[in-house]
Amino acid sequence: MNAKATQILEGARDAFLEHGFDGASMGEITRRAGVSKGTIYAHFKDKTDLFLAVVRHETTRFSDRVFESDRVDGTLRDALLRVGQHFLHRVVDKHSCRIFRLCIAESERVPQVGMAFWDHGLSHGAGIVARMLAVGRDRGEVDIEDLERAAHQFFELTKAGVFYRVLLDPNFEMSSSDVDRTVERAVDDFLRMYRTP
Repeated sequence: MNAKATQILEGARDAFLEHGFDGASMGEITRRAGVSKGTIYAHFKDKTDLFLAVVRHETTRFSDRVFESDRVDGTLRDALLRVGQHFLHRVVDKHSCRIFRLCIAESERVPQVGMAFWDHGLSHGAGIVARMLAVGRDRGEVDIEDLERAAHQFFELTKAGVFYRVLLDPNFEMSSSDVDRTVERAVDDFLRMYRTP
């Protein structure tokens, strides 16, 4: 993606977050992005296309920060702790919560939004963790038949009791040490479920 398209996406993201899809006019988006409407339409066919591009960009950026590597160096537990900590730190980030709320708010009216969030975020991440779990299974550390399902369970355990609290209470915050302790408990619970007999 070129620098001008990124500039447009960042301006549009700020406008959508503040005003929602319907409330963010193309005039406001051009002002935030610092470009002309013609420049926007040279990159995106309409506001819906631009909104979808923002969702894809933000969820991909989230995933890139969480999954810096899908290698399993050391034990599977070590790898899951690393991914879980990156994941939960991002999940409790206020910016990430605002993006999630926006996607939920618009997904019924524009179903492609929900699917973009799923494909570029949740499903993508589960695929990476499933590959990590396959390494652990091959080494005899875990006994897992459905790797993708187990990957989704891992994410659910990691954010259990935290995600909805952060999502619904803008004043709720977790310290870095709280995040790390939460993830450690989740990883140990997950590995107990799938420990090799």
